[in-house]
Amino acid sequence: MPPRRGGWSLLVALATLALGAMDASGYDLSAGGAHTCAVDDNGVTCWGNDSWGQSTVPAGLTNPRTVTAGTGHTCALDDNGVTCWGQNNYGQSTVAAGLVNPSAVAAGGQHTCAVDDNGVTCWGNSGLTTVPAGLVNPSAVTTGDIHSCALDDNGVTCWGSDSWGQSTVPAGLTNPRAVAAGAVQSCALDDNGVTCWGYTTIPAEVVLVNPRAVAAGMLSCALDDNGVTCWGTTIATVPAGLTNLRAVAAGGTIFASGYHTCALDDNGVTCWGDNGSGQTTVPCLVFSAISDGDGVSSTVENGAPNGGDGNGDGTPDADQADVASLPDGETGAAYLTAEVGGACSSICKVQATSESAAAAPDPFFDFDFGLIGFRLPCTSGTVKLYFHGTTGLSPPYRKYGPTTPGVPGTIDWYTLPTAVYGSEVVGGQTVATVTLTLMDGALGDDTGVDGEIVDEGGPGVLAVTVPALGASGRALLGLALVAQAALVAVRLQRRRAVSG
Repeated sequence: MPPRRGGWSLLVALATLALGAMDASGYDLSAGGAHTCAVDDNGVTCWGNDSWGQSTVPAGLTNPRTVTAGTGHTCALDDNGVTCWGQNNYGQSTVAAGLVNPSAVAAGGQHTCAVDDNGVTCWGNSGLTTVPAGLVNPSAVTTGDIHSCALDDNGVTCWGSDSWGQSTVPAGLTNPRAVAAGAVQSCALDDNGVTCWGYTTIPAEVVLVNPRAVAAGMLSCALDDNGVTCWGTTIATVPAGLTNLRAVAAGGTIFASGYHTCALDDNGVTCWGDNGSGQTTVPCLVFSAISDGDGVSSTVENGAPNGGDGNGDGTPDADQADVASLPDGETGAAYLTAEVGGACSSICKVQATSESAAAAPDPFFDFDFGLIGFRLPCTSGTVKLYFHGTTGLSPPYRKYGPTTPGVPGTIDWYTLPTAVYGSEVVGGQTVATVTLTLMDGALGDDTGVDGEIVDEGGPGVLAVTVPALGASGRALLGLALVAQAALVAVRLQRRRAVSG
């Protein structure tokens, strides 16, 4: 996607805090023009468009508690104050001098604003940085592309462009406690619910029940008793399966097609919408106060054998970031458990799927347990897979992915030669295991050298569609497939030697 020359930041307002998409556990979430950022246990992480360095988080942030994603720049609030990075053509990333105890920050399209002991201060495009006089004890600020809004003792005040009426605050707001500036609209949450003004208001078909948070971007969104609802001129699609929603963030830019939305729930961050810059491809994040971060709900993990302790280590899987348990992807009748080891301490995006979910079926093997996919936020590690319900499995371990990591044109079924088959006793029962040794950019990693390992595969069972081979023929076929895997590994090593 080409660099974006305009747009807006979408600061999301949470009712209880009147600032940012922050949940009660202190986590934060923000969606920008084509990138997304979050504050988790490890600090600030950003992903998506990095044309101006807006997704490259600088070192040295100390206890960050708020992050705000603009169109081409990003800012965070930590123990040392406000830090901004990314696009700076208008000075929007050059933090104004003299801020005293800043408590809020909002990154816009070409400007940034902060709340400190002296009130609201804005910097960047000089046409957008004049804060109106008369704000009394401002507690929150939110920035759009070319307008801004603040919440103070007198309610909501907006300034800047009013081309679509986005800066003309409607009369009648009662005790407003959150405000969000979007693309060409603004929204507020008060005693009467959510009110929006500007280019888009709230369609008649949107019925909110006890709304507690509001967000504005290309779309407007609200959290209420029914979950998350988003709308533009009509109701927008929201993915199913979100559980106990805690925050929502809306992104995009009016100067380019596409927009995205993200939410934080019990399973972590989920994003949907345009993914042209990877803004909805969520990396591994850790929200220990909410979940163990593996992407499997506690309810599902608690259903694993041995009382929810699928690897038998004495700790429930739902309480561990390095262990995940879930039903198999083929029939759902048996549980699978993934246990991380080596240099990795966590696993995320764990999912079980059927072979039919792959783009093409394996021509030689069936998968009684389906496929299991996951990500490791590290460059090397081991994953021991437990296949409950069977005491033994036989090679090979099959994968559908690039035989040259990171090269889509090489996608095919292949045998992973590093898989080691064995068994463990869990809760008095013998359970078949397969241990994978994986490395970033090596065979078995789908995405090449990128600082993480992405894997999906499963133990193959020779398909019954080739009975004419006989026992000896099937053995020869198995040997041939193992030889093919070894050949692929040799070719990959040679390619690296040539490229190095």
